[in-house]
Amino acid sequence: MLSQKRVLQVIVLYAFNKQVNNRKAAVISTGVNIFSKGIAFFNTLVISFFFGVQNATDVYFTVIGLTALFCTFVNNLDYFIIIPEAIRLRQQKDESQSRAFVNSFFSIYLVIGAIFTLIIFLNPVFIFQNFSKIPQENLSSHKLLLLAAGPIVFLQLINGLLSATLSSYRFFILSSITSLANGLCAIFLTIALHHDLGINITILGIVIGYMVSNSILIYVLKSKLNWKFSEISFQGHKRIWKSIFYIQMNVLPVFIRSYVVVYFMSGMGESLITCLTYAQNIVIIPEAFVLSQLFNVLGIRLSEFAAKQDIARTKDMNYRIISILFTLMIPITAVLMICNTDIVKVLFFRGNFSMENAQLVSYCLFYLALLLPTRIPDILFVKLFSSYMLHRYSSVLLSFCHILITLGVIVGIRYYGLYGYFIAILLGYYFLMPLTGLLILKKKLPQLLDIRIAKFLLACLIAIAACIPVLYLLNKNIVIDNSAIHILLQTAVTFVLFISMLILLRQKTELYNHVRWVFNRQIHEQKAD
Repeated sequence: MLSQKRVLQVIVLYAFNKQVNNRKAAVISTGVNIFSKGIAFFNTLVISFFFGVQNATDVYFTVIGLTALFCTFVNNLDYFIIIPEAIRLRQQKDESQSRAFVNSFFSIYLVIGAIFTLIIFLNPVFIFQNFSKIPQENLSSHKLLLLAAGPIVFLQLINGLLSATLSSYRFFILSSITSLANGLCAIFLTIALHHDLGINITILGIVIGYMVSNSILIYVLKSKLNWKFSEISFQGHKRIWKSIFYIQMNVLPVFIRSYVVVYFMSGMGESLITCLTYAQNIVIIPEAFVLSQLFNVLGIRLSEFAAKQDIARTKDMNYRIISILFTLMIPITAVLMICNTDIVKVLFFRGNFSMENAQLVSYCLFYLALLLPTRIPDILFVKLFSSYMLHRYSSVLLSFCHILITLGVIVGIRYYGLYGYFIAILLGYYFLMPLTGLLILKKKLPQLLDIRIAKFLLACLIAIAACIPVLYLLNKNIVIDNSAIHILLQTAVTFVLFISMLILLRQKTELYNHVRWVFNRQIHEQKAD
């Protein structure tokens, strides 16, 4: 069993320097993560308060979306290829070769960033006119926002690799803290100078934030690790480039679909890309604080069982993960859907944010919330296939699924607009992806198929189907002027009703036992390990 102490030890091992106390490390890790996510979301609230929804915000979020998409595609190599190979070289050969290998990619990223920046600076309007559907007159009116895309790509590429490199030396706290610089700089400068420079100051704050954080990361590399960036070697890259090709080919369909969404949404009328971004930032909150946190804890144990080829315990862990996360995420999803208008009012309806904008954000929030439960099997399948070394087989089938979903998104947007996009995504992630994941399991790991999970999901489906009419009637008939109190009341009622229905359907709930199993001290297993 996984004890609390063992969880802390694993967190320390992967996140912090060895000298940091276990319990202190866990507290700092959680605190930094929560503060970081909170700052990022608060930056969105600041933007909505001062600028509301307008052409400038559409350009801003399009620039941020496209640059983040490109950098994520490139920085995907950091943890999948570059850092694992650097650690291998460090352990099997020597520190010098490892650093020379990492430095070779620093130089590659510098070249990519410099070329991208130069292209943007030469003709920003032409570039974004061809990579988005924002009208040319809107782009021409906000050239400074477009010009900032070049430095952001340049700095973000380097920041990603610097953070990954320091994490491999257990300087995880530092890299997390420096990631706050972007949000904090953007928030402070926006509040101070929004009257003079408008939303331009927000994107300049992000650029300054990256410069500050990169300076800190480079200083630590040089002062604490005696890092020499002049040591560069491209030896042995042939094998690495082959791995890079396969990794990026797997990511490419998702990258294309994300780009297609930004491309079409940026041209579907003023305010749509901004409102969609606001809704996405709301949905990210439960995903970051519930899914990510629990998967980080439970996923570690899952990887340990898979490494030992312990099928029985892996199967049991899958059941526990599914039980805990669906019990939490289904009520959260229901609240986001039922109280979507109230949530948007509480978070955004102030400053320059209009009622018309609130209605569009609420509409997007309703459908995006529906996607939340699909993230559970999606992440679980990826972790399972990775743990059991099914990369090649699973990548081919999952990539094919992403291609089909991308085609569905294109067709949906083309003929039905925003509604078509949501339907295509929901169909893909509720049916196509889970069925493909089950097909891979049945083919390669049939022993992990568990009838208990099917029974539990059926119980969840019946429970929420029984709860929805009651919750809907309560939402319509109980009028509370204070939206925040209404949301809290609806949340409490939703959780009580849903869990009560699960107890009724299954005679007893195992959630308490699952949580206790994860966090309770298990002294006898510590001795056995």
